[in-house]
Amino acid sequence: MNVVALVTTPTCSARREGVEVNHKRVYRLYNEAALAVRKHKRRKGIAVERQPLELPSAPISLVNGFVMDALANGRRLKTDSGG
Repeated sequence: MNVVALVTTPTCSARREGVEVNHKRVYRLYNEAALAVRKHKRRKGIAVERQPLELPSAPISLVNGFVMDALANGRRLKTDSGG
């Protein structure tokens, strides 16, 4: 199992302290001060051994038990076909 260490960005740290901040402004200020802005590392999915799909034992029935119809005034009806 791959474990990724959580990296806290300056924006996240400020929000945790209760300060309302804009991440773009923080990035700009860090660049002006020639500081390295720490970014979140993308988490990769956990590598799990894949299992092959099972084939269905019988064909899937595509028969729907309902039939759509329309009245003369345009209203739609859904009726049971009895099957």
